[in-house]
Amino acid sequence: MYDQQINRTNAISATKDYLVNLLLKPIKEAFLNTIDKLIEASRVIIKKFRINPRVKKPKKQYYSSYKSI
Repeated sequence: MYDQQINRTNAISATKDYLVNLLLKPIKEAFLNTIDKLIEASRVIIKKFRINPRVKKPKKQYYSSYKSI
């Protein structure tokens, strides 16, 4: 079976949605189970040998006259 990791975008979104409830309301086990199910459903497979590797763009070079100090 392939290794898996959580989709960070979905995990961050779920955390933002439920963060206020986590801080203001007492933590209930059902609430934590709901968050666990959301994150578990957003797992993706880690593909070690991708057929189409991602193209990494070089950093944009700035001219010295526009560089911040």
